[in-house]
Amino acid sequence: MSEKRIIAPIADEQIRQLYETAFPEDEQIPWKDFMRLVEKTPG
Repeated sequence: MSEKRIIAPIADEQIRQLYETAFPEDEQIPWKDFMRLVEKTPG
């Protein structure tokens, strides 16, 4: 059985803002790729 987490849109936007301010632009990966990695990470 697989598990799927649902993130409210406001939480998603807050996470994105944190990601974009915490890492320099040249160290960031595209947001879609980042979210794909987050979804695959066991937690």
